[in-house]
Amino acid sequence: MKGDKSNISDAANTSNDLAKYRKRIDKIDSKIGKLIRERLEIVRDVGKLKANLGISIKDEKRINKVYKNFAENSGLCLNDAEKIYSPLIEHCINMEEKIQKENNKK
Repeated sequence: MKGDKSNISDAANTSNDLAKYRKRIDKIDSKIGKLIRERLEIVRDVGKLKANLGISIKDEKRINKVYKNFAENSGLCLNDAEKIYSPLIEHCINMEEKIQKENNKK
């Protein structure tokens, strides 16, 4: 019987710890979301500028520099940085391509 109460108490503590971690993660995700939105707003402006100047959308040297900067600033290894950041980069490239297509219709 005594062991059962200990297990229940341990489970409650574990559940509380998990809730605390999840709350911290939610706060971080909120900050990340706001920063991504800000980045996308800038990418939209960059896409318009590139379209107006006839500059190529995809710049491999720039993309590699972005990955390297992200890795260095986050403390992640380059491989992890690329895996995490590549979907965002691809989304940004798609945004710029759409802007360029719209600009070419004018």
